Parts: sequence; structure tokens; C-alpha cells
Amino acid sequence: MSRNDYGTKLVLAATAFALDISRELSADEMNVLGAFLNVVGDQLSLMAASEVSEPLFGQNGNGKDGG
Repeated sequence: MSRNDYGTKLVLAATAFALDISRELSADEMNVLGAFLNVVGDQLSLMAASEVSEPLFGQNGNGKDGG
């Protein structure tokens, strides 16, 4: 499977999920859930970015060599 196919499948899965859960929710509930899921996504991205950056920066925020 190419990378593009995987991305397309993720988009389709997310769309199907959103359509499925939206049937059970009011407009206000969809708004709150959407905002919540945005926060969850932002936090996951931040945690992933911090793991990638960890080897580059020591505890003091300087470069790899600590100086």
C-alpha cells in the first residue's frame, strides 16, 4: 500500500466515524465533541514533536552537547 492510499483510507475512516456518531448527537454536542477531539489531536501532535526534539535538546534547552 502506498503512502497516499493509507492517507486516503484514514480520511475515509474519519469521515465515516464522524457521520456515524453525528446521528446520535445534537448540534451543540457535535460542537463540543469536535472541539474536544481537536484538543486531543493537538496534544498528540505536541507529544510526538517533543519526542522527536528530545535528542536534539538537553534539559537546559541548549544543543546536544549541553553547552
